[in-house]
Amino acid sequence: MNHRLITASGLAALASLAAAVSTESIKIPHGQDTLVGTVYRPTGFDATKKYPAVIVTGAWFTIKEQMPSLYARRFAEQGYVAMVFDFRNFGESTGKARNFEDTKGKTEDIGVASRFFAKQPYVDANRLAGMAMCASTGYMANAIVEEIGRASGRERV
Repeated sequence: MNHRLITASGLAALASLAAAVSTESIKIPHGQDTLVGTVYRPTGFDATKKYPAVIVTGAWFTIKEQMPSLYARRFAEQGYVAMVFDFRNFGESTGKARNFEDTKGKTEDIGVASRFFAKQPYVDANRLAGMAMCASTGYMANAIVEEIGRASGRERV
């Protein structure tokens, strides 16, 4: 059997790496609602620099503190600025129909969040990506198509 021993100093090194990633809570206006999110910033973050960025979305009923945050933290550990957010009607975001699965609404939320994130002074909008899991892969793909249409001046492509 191959056993590995993690020493106290090894644990401290892992903890310091995790602690080096900083977070910031954000609020994104979306019509009469608000999307609430978290930005994960890499070690040595400098707000005057531009970073590659990624928006991370999760499964149907996932909130930002669950699966998406695990991936966002990993991206930040690799030098990216990463953002997660609660879709409308979920988690801390507003919306009247709580925990209501709205595929069109979630696609809109990703578009709104991406336009907001791209305008942040520390985000390199030319290196902004989306990373989606489970059900949100479809929402992310639709949002990308709609954003391309918006950028080209067409409603839909």
